[in-house]
Amino acid sequence: MSEKEFLAAFYPFCEYYNTSLSKNVTSLYYNDLKHLTLDEFLDALSHIRKSRKYTNMPSIAEILEASEGDFESKMILARDTLKMAMIKHGAYKSVCFKDKALMSVVKSIGGWIAYARMEGDELKNFYVFEFPKLYKTYANKPECAPNYLIGITENEITFKNGNLGGLNIEFVGFDDKERMPLLNFKAEIEAKNPLKIALNKAYKRLGA
Repeated sequence: MSEKEFLAAFYPFCEYYNTSLSKNVTSLYYNDLKHLTLDEFLDALSHIRKSRKYTNMPSIAEILEASEGDFESKMILARDTLKMAMIKHGAYKSVCFKDKALMSVVKSIGGWIAYARMEGDELKNFYVFEFPKLYKTYANKPECAPNYLIGITENEITFKNGNLGGLNIEFVGFDDKERMPLLNFKAEIEAKNPLKIALNKAYKRLGA
């Protein structure tokens, strides 16, 4: 969430609680909440307005709790989401989870393909011991998450320098996204990376 997005939502929220915060205190709120997406932040503020009976300004901890809820419950939900995604989409498809911490966990164990190959005691130990620790580590570090998780088909075609046309990417946890062509998704990612676009233009000018 950008600072501009944060302030646009936060100032009316402060006004609702008849509170005027200093620039320094507002910065504290932003620094501790900026890892949330705009939608997550708006949902948290809405939840507080609808359920909180106190009239004083909610603390940072209250807003985080409204957004993230009980960590144990969120972790269990993420773990179940991962299991169901593998059952539904399988190892051959590339996938993108809305939960960035979940994608970071999968990346840390070697990726979507490596997770698909786990079985028996290794898989059981991952769910029981490794997943909770890893999820807690990445819970507030969205910058560590990959853009998506590569499936077997994309991996094999890329290794052979083949064309990815015809492949789709599956989305998990998004209310506003449906399966789309993988090449279109990768183009969207590049469009959000100004440095990469600038480098590509430079290479073209040099004839690379």
